[in-house]
Amino acid sequence: MAKSTAKISARKVSNGWAKPYPDFSLSYHPPSGRLYKKIRGKRHDFGYVKDWQAAVNLYTAQRDDAGKTPEEDR
Repeated sequence: MAKSTAKISARKVSNGWAKPYPDFSLSYHPPSGRLYKKIRGKRHDFGYVKDWQAAVNLYTAQRDDAGKTPEEDR
């Protein structure tokens, strides 16, 4: 069977959820209903789709330190 050369322009997200604005930085995980972002190779959850504004606020507050291990006191 030949491979299709058609490109998928935009993926439809199941459950009818769409990004609130075009450059929305978080991804949606349909089975859990959570918003996440992969940082340094690990997936970090920031909240649920129902309250996406709180998830974005949490992401912006933690994005610089997400995935880092805390330094030990010297």
